[in-house]
Amino acid sequence: MLGNTGFLSIITVNLEVWELNKQLEKIIALRLYGVIFVPLTILFLIDVWYRTKGIINKSVSLATFLFLLFLGDFILRSFHVYEYPTWNHWMLILVWVTFFVVLLFAQKLYRRLLKKDEVIS
Repeated sequence: MLGNTGFLSIITVNLEVWELNKQLEKIIALRLYGVIFVPLTILFLIDVWYRTKGIINKSVSLATFLFLLFLGDFILRSFHVYEYPTWNHWMLILVWVTFFVVLLFAQKLYRRLLKKDEVIS
C-alpha cells in the first residue's frame, strides 16, 4: 500500500490503531497533510515561539499550534481518510506536545552548535 511507510506502518499495520482508507485520493490527501500542512504548521509555531516574549503569549501560540493540527486531523477524519477506533485525542495531544518539546530541544542544540562554530553570533 502506498500509505504504509514509516510512522504510518507502525500505527496501521503493527499496532492496528488507525485504519486507512484504500482510495488513492484519500491516501494522497493524507500524504499532503503529512508533507505540507504539518511541517508548515510546525515552522509557524517555532517562528512565533522565538519571536514572542512571556509565558502567556507562548501558551497562546502553543494552543494555536494544537488547534491547527487538530483542525487538520478533524478534516481528514471527517472525509474518512483515516479512522482511529482505539486512539483518542489525549494521546494525540501527548504526541504533538512531546514532538514539539523534542523539536525545540534539537533546535536549541543546533543553534548552540552554530554559535560554537562561529557561524552565528
